[in-house]
Amino acid sequence: MTQEANFLTTMHFEKAKSKNIIKVTWDTKLGNAAGGFSMTLETEGEEIRGLRVTQVGRHNQKELMMTHLEEMGVTENDAESRQALVDQFGVSDRWARQAIDEYLEAEK
Repeated sequence: MTQEANFLTTMHFEKAKSKNIIKVTWDTKLGNAAGGFSMTLETEGEEIRGLRVTQVGRHNQKELMMTHLEEMGVTENDAESRQALVDQFGVSDRWARQAIDEYLEAEK
């Protein structure tokens, strides 16, 4: 019996050879589709200074962004809010602007 047999969901990590990118995939027995995302290690020399989610399926990424906006308490589409999304999710300013507009519209 393998160790994976004991868990409902397993995650697999794969580091890209030339970049500071880690691809994460998961398999689940819960009936949900398998999925994944990529993370970028933010380094300074040999030291890891941070970890940022950089690629998620568009649908999942949008949900994560909406949750992030709610946690931030965003009430207007300002440069600071857009930059927070750009930094956190690696999206363009234009995409961040559209996401905030959608979030604010849904909050009305």
